[in-house]
Amino acid sequence: MKESTVLRTPVIIALVLVSMLVGSLLTGTALAMQGNMVNARDSLKSAISYLEAATPDKGGHRTNAIKLAHQAIEEVNLGIQYANEHQ
Repeated sequence: MKESTVLRTPVIIALVLVSMLVGSLLTGTALAMQGNMVNARDSLKSAISYLEAATPDKGGHRTNAIKLAHQAIEEVNLGIQYANEHQ
């Protein structure tokens, strides 16, 4: 191997490793910034559990609330996905 090739190889490896590190840090930051959305989704899941445990005779409102909470979870998931793709 030529001397210039030997010297370039560690530099290329270092650049690849730094790129991987920066990429993983940015991904972690994007996910960490979604804390409120994740907490909201967890609260919605908890609300569904309470609604499902409630007595069913509520004139259809309990059932509708469960349905709407599931829709809200879907919207939160879409919001998290959108934010992660656009940061």
